[in-house]
Amino acid sequence: MALTDNILAYWKLDNDGSGGVSLLDSTSNGNNLTNNSGGVNLGSGIIGGDAIGNGTGWLTSSTLNLSGDFSVNLWVKNIPTNTTEQASQFFTGTNGVGLGIYGTNTYLGFGKTGVYNDFLQPVSYASEWNMVSVSRNGATISLYLNANLITTFSDSSDFTDNYGLFAQYGGGFVASSNGLNIDEVGIWSRTLSQAEITRLYNNGSGFSYPFINNAFIKFSGNQVSGSSTLLNDILAYWNLDNDGSGSVSLVDSTGNNNTLTNNNGVTLGSGIIAGDAVFSGTQYLSTPNTLIPTTSGAFSVSFWTSSDLNSGTLISSATSGPNSLLIQNYGSTTYVQVQSNGSLIAQFNASTIANIWTHYAFTYDSSGNGVWYQNGTPVDSKNAAGIGTDPAGGFVMGGRWDGYTLVGQLDEIGIWNRALTQAEVTTLYTNPSALNPYPPASLYYNNA
Repeated sequence: MALTDNILAYWKLDNDGSGGVSLLDSTSNGNNLTNNSGGVNLGSGIIGGDAIGNGTGWLTSSTLNLSGDFSVNLWVKNIPTNTTEQASQFFTGTNGVGLGIYGTNTYLGFGKTGVYNDFLQPVSYASEWNMVSVSRNGATISLYLNANLITTFSDSSDFTDNYGLFAQYGGGFVASSNGLNIDEVGIWSRTLSQAEITRLYNNGSGFSYPFINNAFIKFSGNQVSGSSTLLNDILAYWNLDNDGSGSVSLVDSTGNNNTLTNNNGVTLGSGIIAGDAVFSGTQYLSTPNTLIPTTSGAFSVSFWTSSDLNSGTLISSATSGPNSLLIQNYGSTTYVQVQSNGSLIAQFNASTIANIWTHYAFTYDSSGNGVWYQNGTPVDSKNAAGIGTDPAGGFVMGGRWDGYTLVGQLDEIGIWNRALTQAEVTTLYTNPSALNPYPPASLYYNNA
């Protein structure tokens, strides 16, 4: 069974792209968190980032159905010591259900009000990262600390509730959670086995959704073999989904730190998958990092758009002109221009498909051979050797250095340091979710 089976929610609590804590449910089940009283602070985390209590804010979830078998797994650090009873709550329901600190000796506990004493374990190293797991099978509830079974007890209660992080029973913050770190919170509507919990612990390093097992990936340098070649030489990938707060996520999913800046308020739409960026003629997204042209000279760009005729710039390769690469809708043509110091080398044309989600990809090899694809089909190709460099650097979506900003939508934008094959472009068109979530977890689940 895969760790993704019967998962209800998973909160990575990483950077949302603007220096805050992401409230997004990574499973796409829609169980995003809500900030209360200013929320919490961002930390470095066990993986990627975490949430740090500030003594005034807390996070809450939608209703989670924990009426039958269930599991909860999370990481905690800097657990307050010498606290009063139930003073520091990690995962707490409004109806008196919770996982947290009990008593003055830094005990872990789980249960309902009045029966909390049934489930205790002292933590002698509260300043370090600890993984806490609770799993119910039938009426038997088991508590694990760092993948080690601590104790079991019986409770068949319905634990369905709205849950909070850094919250007390009935809602509200817990003041003594100030400085407490919480990270990688997962909820399942089934019993996790001890073997699965051990995998989540991963020798103390953690194992994050979508639980990719690298043992299934064959590397040669930065290359991946098999059906996952879309990961080879990828420079950036932006899903442009909901960041958990109703805004467009600006995070580069590859981990290469090409985080975007939202200029003038690009808004969130429903997208080809999960969410997208919506532009109304004055906004654009940008990163100061130079991505095109690449040092090898070869590159590829892939994206989805739904936009009108003559609707503006889709992609440009620099934050100020001239641009070495320009992709835009003009008249009834969606075209790519390859330039050098403001002089056009070649233009690649496709007839615009207005206001319908359309996939485009442009590939450019080290010899300057370019191919322009529309919905997986090559529509124009020619040699365009001699692409220039952009002194200003950067990369822009929905605009170019001199304006001509987009009226329309963009989604699932990827850049590679090589020319994609036609088969890879076809995969991106026929399977829009090939890289969402990124990395493509479906390729690597360990179903053992």
